Amino acid sequence: PHLSRAVDITALCTRHEPLIRELQATVWSDATFMPAYAQWSIEVFEHQQHYHRGVAIKQQALLQRVRRVNGALFSLTALGALLHLVVHSVWLSLVTTFFPALAASLHGAIAQAETLRVGATSERLVGELGLAIERIRMALAAADASAAAKEAIEAALALLLEEHQDWHLLVRPHHLLLA
Repeated sequence: PHLSRAVDITALCTRHEPLIRELQATVWSDATFMPAYAQWSIEVFEHQQHYHRGVAIKQQALLQRVRRVNGALFSLTALGALLHLVVHSVWLSLVTTFFPALAASLHGAIAQAETLRVGATSERLVGELGLAIERIRMALAAADASAAAKEAIEAALALLLEEHQDWHLLVRPHHLLLA
């Protein structure tokens, strides 16, 4: 069921925690569980890596487009200002005031969306998730795969949970509805 409030999620977790702790005590020593769980974890982390690669590409493309548009707007402003020295026109006055204002508002929108930060974080996560996946694969190949793989998976999960919390702190001040 869809849980809309944090209180509902906390209650659900509290209700299931004893059973999960009981299962966790025995599951890590199960020889069939670890390879299957590790493979499932790798697939989840690869999906997250793919998602963050897409986010990084989109944010970088958006930044480049806005920079190009801003460069063009400021070039047109400079051209309008130079022409205004020769030809006095109301339209040239409008050009030299409107284009910089438009460029500034585009820059403000990019800053408000924190495009640079989101893109850099996603780019960093792509690399860190790739390293985490390799650590899990190396741990599975080790003689005592259970403990090493568990540690590698938990480290990757901590990375994703940290990113999720960072994203939540980014979005919360904007009062957006979160699905």
